[in-house]
Amino acid sequence: MKAGKLDRLIRIEVLTLGDNGYGTAEEWAPFATVWAQYIPSAGKEAREQMGEAATLPATFVIRWSNKTA
Repeated sequence: MKAGKLDRLIRIEVLTLGDNGYGTAEEWAPFATVWAQYIPSAGKEAREQMGEAATLPATFVIRWSNKTA
């Protein structure tokens, strides 16, 4: 992969448990910041029970490293 295709800086986060003062809560914490290539996929729309919903899946290609393996 050529470095020129890695044109977006993304932050990968992990879901952790933390104390928010009222008890245990789920929080997103930074894991790694890496350069990535964005590859869009076909989206779709659907009617749900209380309205419409849309999804837009995507793929991000990153370089392998010990941290992201």
